[in-house]
Amino acid sequence: MVSNFQANGLLAIGASPIMGEAPEEAAELAELSQALSLNIGTLHAESLKSMLIAGKKANQLGIPVVLDPVGAGASDFRLKAVYEILETVHVNVLRCNAGELAAIAGEQWESKGVDAGEGFLDVKQLAVTTSKN
Repeated sequence: MVSNFQANGLLAIGASPIMGEAPEEAAELAELSQALSLNIGTLHAESLKSMLIAGKKANQLGIPVVLDPVGAGASDFRLKAVYEILETVHVNVLRCNAGELAAIAGEQWESKGVDAGEGFLDVKQLAVTTSKN
């Protein structure tokens, strides 16, 4: 559902989105791109493998990479996947809410998945600090 919404939005502004998940085509699709969006909303082992392949290829070609760590703190699998992406791929933009940012930074925050949740952190400062790590 989100992929369809995102694709239609991109089409509306003249882009040519491809929502590929197959590792066999990830590098090839990245080569066609002017920007790469890695979204872990429907994360599974194969999609993670594809994201790593596409992200590395985008980095080699100087293509900007956006990471959307959907529900990063909802499960260990998601959080470990985000860390693996961040360790493997140079991400230009981390598009996340406060709860996802706190999870990535290892900070305490009340969140149940994709909601921003609640906490007592200076989110702006946390974003600056996390971006430097």
